[in-house]
Amino acid sequence: MEDGEGCSHGPHVFSESVPEALHARHAFSFLPAVDHTSPPKLDVAAIDCEMIYTTGGLRVARVSVIDGCGKEVLDQLIRMDDGVQVMCIDHLNSCALVNLEVFTSDYNTRFSGVTADNHTAATTDLAGIRAVLNTLIDSNTILIGHGLENDLKTLRIIHGRCIDTALLFPHKAGKPYRRSLKEL
Repeated sequence: MEDGEGCSHGPHVFSESVPEALHARHAFSFLPAVDHTSPPKLDVAAIDCEMIYTTGGLRVARVSVIDGCGKEVLDQLIRMDDGVQVMCIDHLNSCALVNLEVFTSDYNTRFSGVTADNHTAATTDLAGIRAVLNTLIDSNTILIGHGLENDLKTLRIIHGRCIDTALLFPHKAGKPYRRSLKEL
C-alpha cells in the first residue's frame, strides 16, 4: 500500500454516526406508548449495551437491564445480522494505516466483556431484542445509563425520558471527554 492510499484488503470496521445512514441500516423507532390493557412496564430501568466492531459498523452484542430495585431483568447476547462478521485482527493487520491499539480483540473484549466463546450462544438479533425490550419498557419508563445516547443509538431507540450519568457528572476537562463509570 502506498502512503496516502486507503486500504483495499478485506472488510473494514467503520462507525456510522449520520442518523440517516443508521436509520437506513436499521430503522429508529420510539418505545411503545403506554398500554393500560397489557402488563405494566418498568417505571425506571438502567440499561447498558456492549458493542463490538463488525463489518456492519459498531453493533450491539449484549444488552443488560436492571429495574428500579436493582434486580437484573435482562442480560442477553445479541447475534449479528446475516452477512455481518465480527472483525478479525488479521484483517486489520493487512491495513498499515489502522491503529491496532484501538482494536485489542475481535469482540472489543477489553471493554465489552464479550468473547467469541460466549457470543456463539447468541440467538436473538436486533429486532428480537427490541421486541423483548418493548415488553419491559415503554414511553413512560425512565431510562438510566452512562453514555446512554450510544446505547439508544445502537438499539435504534428514540426516547425522551433519560438520565445519563455521563452528562450528570461531566469530565473536568469538559466535552468531548467523559468520566468513566469507575470514577463515579
